Amino acid sequence: MKDKNDRNLSIESLLEEIKGKVKKAGIRPDWRGNYFSGKLLADLRELIELSGFEKAFIYLEGKMDRSKNRWEQAGMKIIENAMQNLKGNHKFDMETKGYIIGKLNQLLNYKKEDKNE
Repeated sequence: MKDKNDRNLSIESLLEEIKGKVKKAGIRPDWRGNYFSGKLLADLRELIELSGFEKAFIYLEGKMDRSKNRWEQAGMKIIENAMQNLKGNHKFDMETKGYIIGKLNQLLNYKKEDKNE
């Protein structure tokens, strides 16, 4: 049985957690299928890979302070939570953690193929 406090989440379990939070917040994808701003995710990816999580959190906090849209606010809180989970995860290197954040829209839209087919 997995410990609820286990910080070493798999990518699949992290994505399932994010999908649940997106659904609960009522965030719908745009016409391209993106739940979050692609530019924001790309900027966060670059910050995480080059400077670490602390600068990425500061950048995201600044974006949250300036945003007036409640849907954007909810989305950024979900991204912040995902970054917190990844920060404490020791399974992945910084490049992989940055990649996960940077490609969050694509990962959320990825559908696993049924192996029985």
